[in-house]
Amino acid sequence: GVRNILALRGDPPAGQEWQACEGGFECARDLVEYIRREHGDFFCIGVAGYPEGHPAGFLDDKCSFDDEIAYLKSKIDAGGEFIVTQMFFDVDLFLKFVAACRAAGISVPILPGILPITTIPGFEKMTAFCKSHIPPEVSAALEARKHDPAAVAAYGIELAAETCAKILAAGASPGVHIYTLNQDGPTRGILAALGLIDSHASAPLPTRAATRPTPWRPSTAAGRRDAETARPVHWLRRPVAYARRTSKWAPADFAAVAARGFGEAPPYGDGAAEAAAGAAGAAFSAGSPLAVA
Repeated sequence: GVRNILALRGDPPAGQEWQACEGGFECARDLVEYIRREHGDFFCIGVAGYPEGHPAGFLDDKCSFDDEIAYLKSKIDAGGEFIVTQMFFDVDLFLKFVAACRAAGISVPILPGILPITTIPGFEKMTAFCKSHIPPEVSAALEARKHDPAAVAAYGIELAAETCAKILAAGASPGVHIYTLNQDGPTRGILAALGLIDSHASAPLPTRAATRPTPWRPSTAAGRRDAETARPVHWLRRPVAYARRTSKWAPADFAAVAARGFGEAPPYGDGAAEAAAGAAGAAFSAGSPLAVA
């Protein structure tokens, strides 16, 4: 059911220059062109934009800002339908970027990338990697709170909400893109501050323990995720091999194992030792402290 794709070139490993693999795409525009050529209008394609300039382009003195805007337009001309920007902390820079895009003939929606500050070390790492401009008032606010992690996180929500409000009020974007980094709390806090959800809805989501009832990573195979509630303990260190060898099991097979043990399970091993262990019925299941990644 996937219909939306954010087409990115991707970053090279740390300390290395990006280079295309043999026969591969040279840039994100090539990917956009390929998707359109192979799939027509089936997908809605988004592309990346850089309000301050690309860290390996304009910010690295490898091209001009106008060059970057021209390349962004070429991605749109190739089939991009919306833009999601790199994170930023200066609203004026984003508004100037939007104005430059419009002047270049880019008319698609431009969604600002909002990264809520949650910790100072994380903020410093991300801004250094992206070569982000930090307004003096943001640096001063973080310096004043550097010994209070809770105050830093609260300021991060406040700053992000203020940034979103200014952009939406200016009519520069139809919405925002929040970089959650797998943390729902700050995102909920931002939405609550903007009045988009009830403030009581900013409570944390259920923990992993509540949403993962089994100590292994659930399979994505149809019928297996809900049916598999037990696994033999001797396969603890070989979860991939076990999943592969039981890939042909029907939901009823897993149900039988959960109810009566592995003695009645369909064949899944190669040797007598595995069969004997299976017959012994040793298993770990829901509620077990063991975990398999």
